[in-house]
Amino acid sequence: RSGSKGIRKKNIYKINNKELLNYAVHEINNLKNNLTFAISSNSDKILKSINVIKKNHIKIKRPASLAKDNTTLDPVIFHAFNYAEKKLNKFFSKIVTIQATSPLMTYVDIQKAIKKFDIKKYDSLISVIEDTHLRWRLKKNRYYPLFKKRVNRQKLEKDFRETGSFQICSRKQILTGKRLGKKILFYEIKPKIRGLDIDTLHDMYIAEHVLKNRNKFF
Repeated sequence: RSGSKGIRKKNIYKINNKELLNYAVHEINNLKNNLTFAISSNSDKILKSINVIKKNHIKIKRPASLAKDNTTLDPVIFHAFNYAEKKLNKFFSKIVTIQATSPLMTYVDIQKAIKKFDIKKYDSLISVIEDTHLRWRLKKNRYYPLFKKRVNRQKLEKDFRETGSFQICSRKQILTGKRLGKKILFYEIKPKIRGLDIDTLHDMYIAEHVLKNRNKFF
């Protein structure tokens, strides 16, 4: 979507002379699965800048009603799913959402996640990183601990955070209009730096540093 409020023109912001969204597209082009790719955007400029070399893909102009600041991804993905099935006359058994704001994710993780999802037969799969810390919450001008006992991090119950890199759901689940069902499976990304999601210029700086020193991190 064009119109990002956190970083202006975020999806086409250049990191190491390459537009952010094209890092995700590069990984899509490396996928070996027999998938159809539906690229959705409200911007003609963004759609034109995407170079998908796979033959089985379709570019979808997203309606303005699905490109507002408060629009969530579920109706966007449902629209793309419906449009692609009708336009291509195809039947999709699962839907993989790959977001443009995770430049460090790899196609290997996506392929492994799809395989795990196919074996386990869950409603949904989410990419996560382990993110266990002593956490607090602000409520009505007071801070409340989200832990029962103050212990070393290693002894805390594990917490996981969604990366935003990718998400998978079944056809049955997407037909409800929502991608998350009751039976949810996690795919943990390691090392967790690969789960970096770009929200701020600070995230951009980290991504650029990692990409310049890729061999050290991966």
